[in-house]
Amino acid sequence: MPRAVKQKSSKSYHPRRHHRARVDLPVMLIHEEAAHEGRMLSLSRGGALVRTDVKIPTGAKLLMGFHLKNVPDPVELPVEVVYQAKATKDARIGKGQGLGLRFGALDEKLAARIDTYVKDERFFGPYSDLIKEFQRQRPRKR
Repeated sequence: MPRAVKQKSSKSYHPRRHHRARVDLPVMLIHEEAAHEGRMLSLSRGGALVRTDVKIPTGAKLLMGFHLKNVPDPVELPVEVVYQAKATKDARIGKGQGLGLRFGALDEKLAARIDTYVKDERFFGPYSDLIKEFQRQRPRKR
């Protein structure tokens, strides 16, 4: 009797390569000589999630500019659209739609600054309330 073949799940688990932080930063996207505004909702060394009303196809290459508090000059990076997020299917976006973006090549200095920013945001930013609550409820050793 033939054995049943297990179907591969289309939603397989892929661990993230880099830590990601929730942020709320204004960004400018340049695509086909047009500028579009957006809000970065999450950031990592590898990419970002941006809420924007513009529809840009998956695979499109564009330029993204934004400011980070630990970087003196504006950051301008080549990015690629890796997915489109719709408000009805992706709660991370909220109202509107968004784009999952992968960064092009980063120089090591900028990559380290992004890592530092992400670490600070995870510890002192929106996640810090979760950390404080966890520490408050954790039983203390005597």
